[in-house]
Amino acid sequence: MDVTFSVSSSLPAPAADIRRKVFMEEQGFKEEFDATDDAATHIVAYSDGVAAGTCRVFGEGDDLHIGRIAVLPAFRGTGLGSKILREAERVARARGARTVTLLAQTAARAFYEKNGYVAASERTLYDEGVPHVVMERSLVRGK
Repeated sequence: MDVTFSVSSSLPAPAADIRRKVFMEEQGFKEEFDATDDAATHIVAYSDGVAAGTCRVFGEGDDLHIGRIAVLPAFRGTGLGSKILREAERVARARGARTVTLLAQTAARAFYEKNGYVAASERTLYDEGVPHVVMERSLVRGK
């Protein structure tokens, strides 16, 4: 599997398509697109030339946020999600971030833990009725 990335300052059509399929059609979210899309850096992962996953990086300062991480069903279990996280962390580090924070669906918590993220709080937050937890990862080497 040859994986390449595109990085854009505006929401590209492949990212919107993936998010629509994963979050709206598959998971039933209604309010997928928001003003953060206008200010975020968008990443699309291509597997052998096919748009397969996406996320966005946003915020200011040394703690940036990663969000809307989505991988199409046919590409799950291939390691693509972890590659998307590494690319998002690379983008965040290039923007001066020392840490990254994300709001993980609790069902995906183990995936993020496997990728070096820890819960910032045990408090459960809800987005359209789906439980989430705030997780973070240091981007400083040795931490």
